[in-house]
Amino acid sequence: MANQGGMTPRITPRQSQERIDRQTAAKREMLQRAVSLRQKGPMQKITVEPGKEGEENAKPSLGAEAKAKAKQHEKVGQGRPHRLYCCKGKRRIRVVLVDTVPEVLNQGDVYILDCIKTLYVWHGNKHSPLKKAKGVEITARLKSGDRKGAKVVNLFSRDGQDDDPEFWKQLGADSSARENIPPADITKDLLFEKEIDERTTLYRLLESDELLGKNERGYELDRVGAPGEKLIQKMLDTNFCYVLDCPEGEGFAWVGKKSPNPARVAVMQHLRLMFSSRPEWCYVSRNVEGGESLFFKEKFASWADNTPMGGGKRLVPFGKKREDKAKKPAKTDVLKLHSNIPHEEEMVDEGQGEVERWRMVDKALQEEPQDSYLNHFWSDESYNVLYTWKKGNALRYIIYYWQGRTCHIQDKGLAALMINEVVKVVKSRSGEPVQKRQVQMDETIHFHYIFKKRFVVHQGKQHGPTDDFPPALYHVSGFNNLPGTIKAVEVDCKVSRLSPQGVFILHTPKEQWVWEGSGSRRSIRDAALDFCKEISKIKKTKHQGEPLVVKQGKELQSFWDVIPGGRSYFASAKHLNRPLKVRMFKASSGTGTFVVDEMYPFSQAKLDPENVFIVDGVHEVYIWCGPWSNAADATKAMAVAVEYVEKASDGRLQSTPVRRLEGGRETADFAALFHAWKGETIDSEEEGSGDNVLEILKELNRTYTYKELLNNPPKGLEKTRLESYLSDEEFEQIFDRTKEEFYALPEWIRTKRRQDVGLY
Repeated sequence: MANQGGMTPRITPRQSQERIDRQTAAKREMLQRAVSLRQKGPMQKITVEPGKEGEENAKPSLGAEAKAKAKQHEKVGQGRPHRLYCCKGKRRIRVVLVDTVPEVLNQGDVYILDCIKTLYVWHGNKHSPLKKAKGVEITARLKSGDRKGAKVVNLFSRDGQDDDPEFWKQLGADSSARENIPPADITKDLLFEKEIDERTTLYRLLESDELLGKNERGYELDRVGAPGEKLIQKMLDTNFCYVLDCPEGEGFAWVGKKSPNPARVAVMQHLRLMFSSRPEWCYVSRNVEGGESLFFKEKFASWADNTPMGGGKRLVPFGKKREDKAKKPAKTDVLKLHSNIPHEEEMVDEGQGEVERWRMVDKALQEEPQDSYLNHFWSDESYNVLYTWKKGNALRYIIYYWQGRTCHIQDKGLAALMINEVVKVVKSRSGEPVQKRQVQMDETIHFHYIFKKRFVVHQGKQHGPTDDFPPALYHVSGFNNLPGTIKAVEVDCKVSRLSPQGVFILHTPKEQWVWEGSGSRRSIRDAALDFCKEISKIKKTKHQGEPLVVKQGKELQSFWDVIPGGRSYFASAKHLNRPLKVRMFKASSGTGTFVVDEMYPFSQAKLDPENVFIVDGVHEVYIWCGPWSNAADATKAMAVAVEYVEKASDGRLQSTPVRRLEGGRETADFAALFHAWKGETIDSEEEGSGDNVLEILKELNRTYTYKELLNNPPKGLEKTRLESYLSDEEFEQIFDRTKEEFYALPEWIRTKRRQDVGLY
């Protein structure tokens, strides 16, 4: 019908479908056009006549040969069905895609194998707590996002706890590949961080300055930011498309919501052509603004995300809603810290009752006979211990469930579940038991007492008496010289485990030595002689009579021939050469108020990765910061520690060093203060082995430029309030208001403004 009265002609459904088909065909043709990456030279162009994007008259500027090459690149970057990611770095852990082969594994890193329905997390035996934390975070975010319902399988290289055939099958190997994994080289972690920052490049897709003809335009890539500059979300503009080139194996296209259609097509062509000569396991993906993938956001130092764990409700930190109205917290009274006497544990008796024990064997609870070695424990096991004592004429019961620190998590869980079997035994005796969990190296005083000064912990799986074993080293110590708490714990047999504060038993099938550190206590040295006999019940030795007593500095060559590492001592600070009364305090604002509480008895097991601790070694005071701890707590703890030293009345110098240590990078001198320290340590003279707290506090009390805070904020700054370190003038330039006006805003608005400028 003819158009009447100037009305727009009606489009029939058939005409509408034909138009959609033409647009689809045009887009398909555009995907075949190759666009090369121009850095300094001229770029190849995709040309589109303005106003007719998507129409059939879109004109490619490339010839048939180039279009054929572009079509070939459509399959570039598809990667492999299962992807392997490595968690690597020293301070800020990066997650990078690597080839899905066992040769890429090493003992110093954590790896995530994404098999869609199963997520494998493989931990090298020398991985740092930060890498482990990153692995936990990524798998949690995957499970709550794209991998809902996926099963998580944690594998640990230590002691063969990664013997999972399916995991190795996905890497194209079998379990024998575990034997060829190279050792950790943590010295490369810092270099890796620097290199990955320098080589990761963000490009913005821009219209070319050169026109190919009338109404024709092309696109080229323009680098955003300087080499090594941290990427922040603010660099992405909704009006453009971007290419993120990650040299380790990933490429991302980011499409802004307001970007033009031709640019949306061209950006993927750029990306595919860029990756056309890279290995087939490399992967490229398209990310639309607002729907970015987890691994895209991981490349940015700052990313404002309302769903940080991949889904669900936004997390609101405890206490934030009333932050502005909260009263100023009371200052910590350090004099009370000096005067307070630790609360001694109330014990039901002196350990004179009866002991029964069960352990997990083939996923079943097995009672051990009374004539077995019930005072001997193994670190790979979990035990249920029933203690029975008399109160008046009535019997009383405590069930202790003890967990070795290298016990597999499944065995720990089974032992905890099987405690009900022991409860049934108690109820059959008309009793009601009390249940108490015991973690290796953090046992209660009473638990020690029930084994009557014969408590021994061996490494590995439980076994009977044998004379076939490698040299074994045991650290003998106790709590503040309480005789009933002294125990012998096996540690790695190497010279770095020796410390002047300790007494150690070196036990072999032929010889037995007692090594006495120059700072060890007399009571510990005497107890070590009794433990030599106890250890010999399990590990038989041909040595006759008393053990060979070796004093620090007077060792025979035959001693050094047995223990690896040579004659040098790893922990060598002079103040360790005399007995020390060490104390440990937890500094936390977890309850909403910053509180410093003493941990007694103290142990490595109490060093919670989410908190900050002050460790008083008398001649040196340490601030230990867990990898997940709060920067604000660390700052407050440092100030408390400095005042603690200044007001000490025990004769120590006011110049006593106060050092800050990062969890996972403890010095040998720090580890020497603990019984049976587990994990590698670094030389006290090594760079980064402990920052001077006085210097850190000076740095915290000065102002910083916006650029400094954006790219490399110093350690110790409160990460959630970085803007507070700006000068008043620069603060107003960045936030368009004064500090007083800014902090009068609701917290959610302040958080949004921090995110907008990258200070988050």
